[in-house]
Parts: sequence; C-alpha cells; structure tokens
Amino acid sequence: MRFRLVLTLLVAGGCASSARAQTTVLEMFMQQADINPALLQAAPAVRLQGMGELGLAVIDEANEISARDFAGNAAGYLADSDRWVVETWMSGNTRQARTSGSSTEYRYGGAGAEIVQRTDSRALAGIVNWGFLETDHRPGDWSRIRGPQISALVNQRIGGVTLGLLIGQEAENEDRISDDYYSLEHKHDRWVGQIGAIYPLAGWTISGSWDFERGDVVARSVDPSRFHQDTYHWTRPSDLYTLAVMIPAGKLQGGVRARFLDREGGENVEISWSDVSPWNPSHTNFFSESTTFSETESKTEFLSRWRLELGSTIFGLEGALSSWETDVQEGINFKGSLREGATKEDGLHFAAGASQWLLSGRLLAGVQGRVTQTDWEWSVPTDSDQGTSQGASFSAGFEYFATPTVVLRGGFSYAADDRDIDASQSLIRAQGVTGGISWLPRGGLIQVHSALRFTKQEPWDKDATQIEEWDETTYLIGLRLLM
Repeated sequence: MRFRLVLTLLVAGGCASSARAQTTVLEMFMQQADINPALLQAAPAVRLQGMGELGLAVIDEANEISARDFAGNAAGYLADSDRWVVETWMSGNTRQARTSGSSTEYRYGGAGAEIVQRTDSRALAGIVNWGFLETDHRPGDWSRIRGPQISALVNQRIGGVTLGLLIGQEAENEDRISDDYYSLEHKHDRWVGQIGAIYPLAGWTISGSWDFERGDVVARSVDPSRFHQDTYHWTRPSDLYTLAVMIPAGKLQGGVRARFLDREGGENVEISWSDVSPWNPSHTNFFSESTTFSETESKTEFLSRWRLELGSTIFGLEGALSSWETDVQEGINFKGSLREGATKEDGLHFAAGASQWLLSGRLLAGVQGRVTQTDWEWSVPTDSDQGTSQGASFSAGFEYFATPTVVLRGGFSYAADDRDIDASQSLIRAQGVTGGISWLPRGGLIQVHSALRFTKQEPWDKDATQIEEWDETTYLIGLRLLM
C-alpha cells in the first residue's frame, strides 16, 4: 500500500500545476517512495518554496489561475504578456530514510530550460527538462534512473480561439543492481504530447486539452556471469483529458477543473533461464516467451480553486475530490513483476490561505492550512486491507524586500498524517524549515531565485518502527529573463 503523505500536498501546493500523466519508471519509483513526481515535471516555483511552500493566497508567475498553470493547457502560453522569456532551473534533494533497522538513501532532482517567444497571435517555445533518481538500499543493491524530455510547442490564435500543440520525446535509462541475483538495464524512449484549446467567453476562459504518451520501456537483465539475458517490453500508453472553466483576471479569480486519466498496458518478456537461477525449478538451460503482467489504471479528479484580492489582503480557497484505481494481473513468469494486486482510493481535501502586504509593501506574510481524507483499499493474492487516512498541514512564510533588488524569504511547515485511523501507531508527522533569497536587477527583468529546505518526517510514537523516518535537504535555483 502506497500512502500519499500530506507533506507531498504541501509541496504540490507551491508548484505550478502539471498536466502530465505519471507513467515513467522514474515517476513510478518516486511514488513508491512517497516523493511527489510533479516536483521534476516542470519549472519549480522557487519563490513560493522559499516562503514555506505557500501557493493559495500568494500571486506568483508560476502559479497563476490561468490556462497554462491551473489547467495545464499548452494553449495558455500565448496569454502571457511577456514577448520573450528565457527560464532555467536546477534542483537537488537528498533523503536519508530509516525503518526497522534498515536505511535507504534517495537522491533526486533535475535541471531544465524553457525559451518562449510571443507575437500578438502566436507563441513558440522550446523546453528541455532532465531528471534523475538514485536509490541506495545497501551495498550491492542500488538503482540509477535518469533521462531528458525535449519538447517543442506552438500556439496559434484563430479568431477568438487559441490552439496549442506540444510534441516531445522522452528518454529514460535505468541501471539496477541486486545483490541476490541480477542486474537490470532499462531503455525507455517514448513520444509525449498535448493538443489543447482555450476560448474566452464573457470574462471567463474555457479550456480543454488531451495529453498522450506512447512508447515502450525496454529492459534487459543478466545473471552475474552475463551469460543469460532476459528482455522485457513494457507498454504503458496513457491518455489524460482536462476540462477547465476559469475567471483569470480581476479581484476575484478562480476556476473549476476536471481531469480523467486512462491507462491500459502490460509487459512481455523473453526469458533465458540459467541452470543456476534460484527461480528455475528444472535446473536446465532453455528459452521461453511469456506475459509478465497486464495493468489498468484510471483516475478522476475535480478541483476548484479561488482567490480574492481585497486591497493589500488576499484570501485563497481550494477543494478537490478524486478517485484512483489500479489493477495488475500477473502472467506466467519465472519471477513475476511483484506488482500483482488491486488498489482503490477515494480522496478529498480542503485548503485555505491568506496573505497580507505590510510595511508599505515591503513585507508579505502568509499562512495556509489543508485537511485531507482518503478511503483506501488494496488486495493481493494472499492478503487485503482497507481503511481511512486523515491528514492536516499548516505552513507560514514571509517575503521581505531588503532593498529594491534583494528579497529575503523564510517559512515553516508542519504536517500530520494518520495513515489508518482505526489502527494504532499509524500517525506520522513532518516538519520543514525553508529559506530563500532573490536578486532582481533591471527592475525585475532579470530574476534570480534560490531556496533551501530542511524537512524531517517521523512517527508520532517512537515504538512504531514500521513507519519510515527520514531527513531531507532540498535546494532550488531559478533564473528568469524577460525581454
């Protein structure tokens, strides 16, 4: 059972919305480690991270209620008033996790660049984003995943409709070593893209988009002698449909968004069994082909977010309902995918925040709170369980203009998540401290942002040794040029 800690919601609340379906090996492994994959999918909102991960009631270029940020629509690039924008970023995270006498180290992050050129009726963009995840369980047992995504985007206004097309190619490589038997090498090459459209109507913006991903993950595993080799072909086509209605401008801004994800895939394998394989009952050398597993996944989400500006005070509200289901069936295989089972989650969350400009506009202070509830159930061939998890989080932060070109930031976040309210020793708490500094020469036409965060998660009851405890350090650096 994979529990989404409320801390990941804190982080997601401070990032621009990403419309991409999460389908890569890197993203799947991040989810299994309770790390939000959206952190590596787009340019990070460095300013908001430095303020304690605020996002609801702080206006920021990376987190607007717009077709691009809120709806994740590629057709929303043209709506930005800046003619030329060059943006680049870099992030890194180190997490030391401990549970039941074992420890694991995670290192993940990425770097990217985006160049956007706009005219009155057209926008062109080139985007490069590279991410990595490294996991060390113990000596002789590790995994390295890394790879880039390169995309090209075009917006074209025709009458009152703006159309958007994004096409990209994603490559991903993984090397995995297990000290019990095997090494594994993944080669992942797929096409990703989106077709979107937006239309303004009586002060509202109507947005619709279709995201798609097509391609195979090809893996090869070998035994220590490198004599026997197995080849895996994993197909995970996905389709994500997003509809949104927004009020993008004015004292009251907000919108409603609906998303529908559908995925159906599976894996075939060509197996060369070694006579020394511990999973080979015949102890002979032979070759076979089989289906490792088949899988389906669906997710539905309805989200509404609103922001009200009253002079120097801003209020923000957000609510969401979601439903997520997966089912993995094993085929005939010498080892299996170790993923067989079904999962279902129905969740809701509510969040509210407020911010206030003080000291004649030199100091911005804000707070934000969130409550969540998830009803979950899972089953595997030999076991099943169900329950309800509840969580709450709070964050506070500030931004202070020390000079017209130097900005200081700081923040604090706290989260508590009871992963099963009917079970004992299941309460988790997490605390984070953040800081940041920005340099804004040329009246803000050049923006250099940085943020540093320290986070600690631990069980509320020290005797709950089944709960993972970890410490994490994160840095983010962003550069934005407006021309």
